[in-house]
Amino acid sequence: MQVGLLQTGLRESIAESIQAIGLKCWGIEMVARGSVLRVYIDKATGVNLQDCTEATRIISPLLDAEDSLPEGYTLEVSSPGVDRLLFEPEHWSDSIGNVIAVQLLEPVEGRKRLKGRLDRVNDRKALLKEDRKSYWIPFNQVKRARVVPELRLENG
Repeated sequence: MQVGLLQTGLRESIAESIQAIGLKCWGIEMVARGSVLRVYIDKATGVNLQDCTEATRIISPLLDAEDSLPEGYTLEVSSPGVDRLLFEPEHWSDSIGNVIAVQLLEPVEGRKRLKGRLDRVNDRKALLKEDRKSYWIPFNQVKRARVVPELRLENG
């Protein structure tokens, strides 16, 4: 799973600060070679532009006081979207039955990239079914995992 570059205390401060306005910190990642810090926020009714703006206003001062961030980084605050990244074990549990695309740090059965339906999850690994083959994926070997949106057509 993605491990953020932020100290645990700062991650907790961000989560607690935005929780005060009814938002959940879905995850945090550093992208674009360390020049963009992306904070994903969520709430039951969905995230809108006003939520992102308010979260940015709250998070910015916390980051400005942080010494471990690279100079000149850009803060991006957004919804996790339908193709959401899976950061925590509970994100995996909530995604059982969905198709998941996974990049691994080390190969599992000779493969570093897998895409299949998430079948089961326990506290250390997830079972991904790809066609007729199944793979147990240890969370500590996941570089990046994301839900793959599926087009569902309804009759009627």
